[in-house]
Amino acid sequence: MSRIVIYPRGRNVGTADFTGVDPGLGNATATLQPSGDYSEIRSIVQDYTRLRAERRNDDEYRQVQRRFETLGLQARTMLGDDIKPSGGVLIEDAGGICRITLVGLSTVDRQKLFG
Repeated sequence: MSRIVIYPRGRNVGTADFTGVDPGLGNATATLQPSGDYSEIRSIVQDYTRLRAERRNDDEYRQVQRRFETLGLQARTMLGDDIKPSGGVLIEDAGGICRITLVGLSTVDRQKLFG
């Protein structure tokens, strides 16, 4: 298991304990334990989650997608090593459990996370 800290714009919004990775896609998913700073981005994450679930592709979706992308989500190990998945860091929040996915982990990042 590897604990990751999630940062948008340098603020800690939570941690997640990853236990493994999909070997084919290189994606790792875990439950996000939000910190107090998560409240600052919650509405953007929830809007983005809702519009993705609706499979929207209109102006509203593109506007929310840009807002989500400008969060600049980053992942770091507890030792401070940056994790840079090629597909980015995705948080999904449908009003209950928050899920985080590291999309497209490289072999190097997999090694940092899981040894």
